Amino acid sequence: MDVKEIIEKQNLKTREDINKFMKELVGELMQKMLDKEFDEHMNYEKGKHSKNSNSRNGLSSTKEVKTNYGNISIDMPRDRESSFNPVIVPKRKTLLMDTADTIMMMYAKGNSVRDIKELVKQIYNVEINENFISETTKMVSEEVLAWQQRKLKEIYPFVYMDCMYVNVKEKMVSEKKAVYVALGIDIEGNKDILGFWIGDSESSSFWYGILDELKTRGVKDILYLCSDGVAGFKEILEESYPKTVHQRCIVHIIRNLTKCVSRKQWQELCADLKTIYKTTDLETAKESANNVLKKWESNKILIKKLKNDIPHMLQLYEYSENIRKIVYTTNPIESLNSALRKVTNGKGSFVNEQALEKVLYLRIKELKNKWCKNKTANWQTVLNELCIIYEERVEKYIDM
Repeated sequence: MDVKEIIEKQNLKTREDINKFMKELVGELMQKMLDKEFDEHMNYEKGKHSKNSNSRNGLSSTKEVKTNYGNISIDMPRDRESSFNPVIVPKRKTLLMDTADTIMMMYAKGNSVRDIKELVKQIYNVEINENFISETTKMVSEEVLAWQQRKLKEIYPFVYMDCMYVNVKEKMVSEKKAVYVALGIDIEGNKDILGFWIGDSESSSFWYGILDELKTRGVKDILYLCSDGVAGFKEILEESYPKTVHQRCIVHIIRNLTKCVSRKQWQELCADLKTIYKTTDLETAKESANNVLKKWESNKILIKKLKNDIPHMLQLYEYSENIRKIVYTTNPIESLNSALRKVTNGKGSFVNEQALEKVLYLRIKELKNKWCKNKTANWQTVLNELCIIYEERVEKYIDM
């Protein structure tokens, strides 16, 4: 019976109807599992004679337990020797946690198997075998693979790409691994994490493989792609998506430039750079750039880098103000990386890449649920401008 048949048969019309149905379903399932557990403990079927000293002794009571779906009444079986200690509905427990979901949630927060075992013991006073925790988290691997291979949207007007580093053990030695992350904004203004990939270090050749994979998974067009300044990235992008506009990430530019001055000068330099990339028009930005070059001319290393980076800042003025705000601010990818670091930093080294993959996926899954509520700010105005600029290239994907 499929979902549609269930809805029709049960006459489910409201959320309250669904909750009531799930409560009854869970109650019935828990009762059957408890009865099955009791049968296995007694080692003989109900209605037959026991072959040992212990035997069934009716029902002790009806127990009310709290679950995710509300309070459920369970008939508790008993034996004459009182040796039955059920796992499904433990004795003296009226609050039943969803064990698998709890373990997954803790694992998604970056907790190790040992951490989870201790936390469950402290919070719920329940002993869980480490093998059970490991088996539970193994179920994520298939989910990760399906997510990594899923089909993507045909167009993403904006895509951000970045790389972070995480410690992973390889042959008993801890090494820093590069985690490549791609975040897109789809035609409806929703954020979508296109994927993450693990490599030895950041390189344009690895990014080329990622771009090729995106094409295989259905991405036909990207309007603007924002990334850091890894050598050769622009060239491989032109090969994979020749019509895509590449914009150097302003945050990465500023971060690299601050390395050329003392910590005391960071704030001053950042304020000066803002007069270039966050002003009203191109002419004002050029004037500001000249002023910044003149002011810092004594710092030869900084000036050399500025001359390479200023053109990327001025490139922003080729876009409308609304598009510029989305392209220059890399808050989406910075926010994503920050959220991922919360489950990777301070955890030592991951035992292997598979363990890292599972933790990152579970964290991304958690973030996706939060993002569902918020679209990109002022999206309809941005989309209208994209339609004017790109016409059929964008219009054909609207309402698909």
